[in-house]
Amino acid sequence: IRPVLDLLVGIPSIVYGYLGLTVLLPFLRRVSGESLGDGLLAAALVLALMVLPTICRISDDAIVAVPRKYRDAAYALGSTRLQVIMRVVLPAASRGIISAVILGMTRAVGETMAVVMVIGNTPQLAKTLFTPASVLTSNIVMQISNVEFESTWNYALHMMAFLLLVISFVLILIIRVLGRKRRDAA
Repeated sequence: IRPVLDLLVGIPSIVYGYLGLTVLLPFLRRVSGESLGDGLLAAALVLALMVLPTICRISDDAIVAVPRKYRDAAYALGSTRLQVIMRVVLPAASRGIISAVILGMTRAVGETMAVVMVIGNTPQLAKTLFTPASVLTSNIVMQISNVEFESTWNYALHMMAFLLLVISFVLILIIRVLGRKRRDAA
């Protein structure tokens, strides 16, 4: 499975967006009976498909990095395989798994093209999962070239970009704090 996950991690976001546009949206239209399949559900599914291989691959590395002696000691004490996994391996790899989730979330925050292709790009609050909406990244991409330089809307777009930067910065700080705690515990 690892080579497949490595391949899925390396696929550009535009390819995921195109697959969402050509495969997922018609499927959602058929299943839901809605005239438009684009909206929050389509964007969430495409982002989940993009982020899940990254999270799985980094989590796998964290689980493999758990020393064999931890497992052997648990087996020597009479633990079952499920007990070893739940009480030894996962707690020992938990910081790596949390880091994987946070890294996956930072990738999801930054993925613009896939979301632009499937969310509908309508500046409104979504009332259902099938209502077209927009996200910060798609607003910035779609509107930055059409806005006057000294206008209020230009400043709003720059504030959106700054908010994305702050969100990414906070998530990276959380990873750094988790890494520091891991080094202190070892």
